[in-house]
Amino acid sequence: YMFQEDKTPQYMSAYKRVDPRKIEFYFNRPVKDTLTIEPLNFEPVGDWFLFERFTLGDTLFYWIKDSMIYQQDTLKLHLNYLVTDSVMNYIHYDDTLSLVYIEEVTRRRRQKDEEQEKEEFLGLSVDVRRGGRHDIYKKIKIIPDHPVASIDHSKINLFMKEDTVEYPQEFTIIADSLYLRKYFLDHSWEEGMNYRLFIEPDAFTGIYGLSNDTIDIPFQIQYLDQYGKILLSIENVNQQIVIQLLSNEEQLIRKKVSDRNGVVEFPFLGPGKYKLKAIYDDNRNGKWDTGNYLKKIQPERVKYYKGSIEVRANWALELKWDLESDK
Repeated sequence: YMFQEDKTPQYMSAYKRVDPRKIEFYFNRPVKDTLTIEPLNFEPVGDWFLFERFTLGDTLFYWIKDSMIYQQDTLKLHLNYLVTDSVMNYIHYDDTLSLVYIEEVTRRRRQKDEEQEKEEFLGLSVDVRRGGRHDIYKKIKIIPDHPVASIDHSKINLFMKEDTVEYPQEFTIIADSLYLRKYFLDHSWEEGMNYRLFIEPDAFTGIYGLSNDTIDIPFQIQYLDQYGKILLSIENVNQQIVIQLLSNEEQLIRKKVSDRNGVVEFPFLGPGKYKLKAIYDDNRNGKWDTGNYLKKIQPERVKYYKGSIEVRANWALELKWDLESDK
């Protein structure tokens, strides 16, 4: 029941314009409410940017769509966002920034002729390694360097390889519902099988007219006997509970939410030691709340599983947890 109220003030910690087409804002904690931008030295027409927020909510990217804007060396902006005052109340704050993009002169001189001849591509980050093993339960994540204007699905190919023969596979490309540049290739993988992801040029075209180069990645799917799993039987559940599976260093691996007795399963775990943590989710928001001493709101109760938890490959570890017992 220890109080751990969040007393960290809200403020902008940094801003950058490393790429002329992108404005980056960094806050010390997740941004509360919204940030508004008013141009001061240019007149935008329509929606002049695409907004990208990241997982923690403390990093904001603005991708400038209009070339007449991003070709300017300096962009002057008036911002309005929430900060905290001396007594931790949120107030609106007005800020004026000058974002300057200056290309490195030495690099520009050295590469001037090369850049005129060299074709620029849209980079794609793919989270499967060439010749590596991919988890059987995971989709393949694809993140382009810039926001995407169009995808030619006919130029994305997935093959399963048996001996020397490659068989085309069906799959779907899914755009992430929250993150602007994140896509997933979804397929029902077969354990131990060899695959090849082949992305042809121009499969992804970004909003700045750049397209990807060829990507050719052979990989293998992990065998099921390399995973273990936890079958956790929870008892005396009288409210919504968040069960967190943690590494031995207390890093969050997965979480499940339940409001009834029964078995909670954590499959596809690598061998190793783990911890289990239960959060008594009083307000049913799926996370731990710190409480507020002045408002006489208790922090949400937390309990750790007291037994040792060691997962072995090709093994199902069965555990019982009475959430109302101190044993």
